[in-house]
Amino acid sequence: MENSLNSLPPTGRWEAVDMARTGTDADIDPAVEDPTPQLDAWRRDGRRVVRSEAMGGAWLVLGHPEVRAVLDDPETFSSAYALGGPPARTLPPAVVAELPAFLREDVSGVVDVDLPDHDAPRATVLAAWSGPRVKPLAGTVRALARELAAALASRERADLVADYALPLVHRTMAAAMRVPEAEVPRVAAWAQDMATVLSPGPEEPKAEAARRLREYERWAAAFLRTVPPGGEGVLSVYLHGQGEGPGAAPPMTYANVVHNLLVHWVAGTVTTAHAISGTCYELLRRRELWEWARQAPHERARHAVEETFRHAAPHRGLVRVTTRECPLAGHAVPAGSMVFPLLGSANRDETRVRDALTFDPDRPEATPHGHLAFGHGVHACPGANLARLEARTAVAELLTALPDLALAEGDGELPPPRLPSLHFDGLAALPVEPGNGGRVEA
Repeated sequence: MENSLNSLPPTGRWEAVDMARTGTDADIDPAVEDPTPQLDAWRRDGRRVVRSEAMGGAWLVLGHPEVRAVLDDPETFSSAYALGGPPARTLPPAVVAELPAFLREDVSGVVDVDLPDHDAPRATVLAAWSGPRVKPLAGTVRALARELAAALASRERADLVADYALPLVHRTMAAAMRVPEAEVPRVAAWAQDMATVLSPGPEEPKAEAARRLREYERWAAAFLRTVPPGGEGVLSVYLHGQGEGPGAAPPMTYANVVHNLLVHWVAGTVTTAHAISGTCYELLRRRELWEWARQAPHERARHAVEETFRHAAPHRGLVRVTTRECPLAGHAVPAGSMVFPLLGSANRDETRVRDALTFDPDRPEATPHGHLAFGHGVHACPGANLARLEARTAVAELLTALPDLALAEGDGELPPPRLPSLHFDGLAALPVEPGNGGRVEA
């Protein structure tokens, strides 16, 4: 079955479902509060799917097998509204009036395209983020981590999010896309504007962000003219394609290149920064884990990062819409219903993982493919290799360069504040004290 955008309901219009069918006695809104405790409680009560009134009647999918079932069936669970639908047709008129020209087209982030139309753009993205393009970035990531760790070592107090994780991932993304480093602050700010436009929220901030994206559109027009065919950067593949014949990666439309420069910048930086800061927090809050990891920094950073992806997945997941009535964990979910497969909840499913709520980087199950943090199926994250490279390197370099790193005491709140977001889960800040024993090798 081909699922076109026109065959699905407009954003915010979902089939009404009787709340009594799910037995819901509490609700969550991930954009306002951390939903993890409530999701854990629901699973303990045997609830595998719960309908959320606060999220517009969405069916929240909590269990690992149930989430995989949704991700395995793109024909029934359409991704066409994963990013909210085409901006020019789904945003409020006041916001649409401010949109730049490229967002007035039916642009796609690739995650929001159904089969069979998904195959061609997916091939382009996979080619752009393939191993031969990611592996050469290893030296860049290591050099950035060492530079940033050296800067931390000279300070009495720092924020591991703002002063380490975010600069590392933004500068790495710039290297991958061949964006000049001097332009990183502006592009990162525009990427946040794009996230504001595409995420649920009040009208006025969306309209202001849309206005700022007009300046981005002008910048992109000049910058993309400098991207050569056959270049090493990701954008060369997006803009010009790669190869010829049946296995070729076709070029994206110009509007989609402009769109995905920012959409994929957000997807590849926010989640990885959360993985870095989340791993460091878990190691530092139990000092014995930090000391354990220091004994073999590179190997144990790999295990710790993978456990963070499982224990606190930085990406919650993306919305699906049912194309027909379907059974899900004993519920008859109507056609046109919004379904939210929650990756982090699936990873904490106690029926699948021993002592699932405990952060245990030395657990036997902590393998790269033992969780759903990067999704599953046709929309599995193509940037997983780079995310793992960045996070493992960032944590290993801190373990080596700043052995006395510690959580800051005094005016910091513990646990650290989280960043409310519908699609992402992570720390807003992580105050640390680098200590006096730092050593940074050239």
